[in-house]
Amino acid sequence: MITIGNTSSQVQKLRKELNNKSELLDDNLFDALNQFSLVFSGLANANLGKKNFSLTGKIKPYLSKRNLEGGAQVDETYAAFLEFGTRSLVKVPSEFKGIANQFKGIKVKSGVSFKDAIENWIVKKLGKTEEEAKQISFPIMMKILKVGTRPQPFMYPAFKDSIKDLYRFIKSEIKNTTK
Repeated sequence: MITIGNTSSQVQKLRKELNNKSELLDDNLFDALNQFSLVFSGLANANLGKKNFSLTGKIKPYLSKRNLEGGAQVDETYAAFLEFGTRSLVKVPSEFKGIANQFKGIKVKSGVSFKDAIENWIVKKLGKTEEEAKQISFPIMMKILKVGTRPQPFMYPAFKDSIKDLYRFIKSEIKNTTK
């Protein structure tokens, strides 16, 4: 058996230093996730604005210090259908398959009927009168029910643009921790 120095006190000191570094690294990685979440949610909100969408809730940063998770979230179920499309037009990026599966088969309930929602959309987006909207709403409804709606992604492009920032933030925080 080989013994080097006073192992008991050296081991305790080394454990304490490693625990301190581990806690510092956790804190710094959480800071990196926080920075990423802010960039991600800002870009996703900007994408919504560019597409002239109006979700009731803004996209907010999402953070979990316990699991060291970060990203962005929208509190509106409809957002998933906007992001991925519906029916035969669904298109889900591989990175978002888990998220999309949570919404598969969900029916969104709102205070407005499907017909009224289509008519409101026709009036607001197409600039038609309410009478014109009533006349042309049925074919639009049938097409949506049969074919679906095309995806209009706003979070995935933000994710793709901000993921490089996450790598940069993590690399910087690890470098700061291991100095």
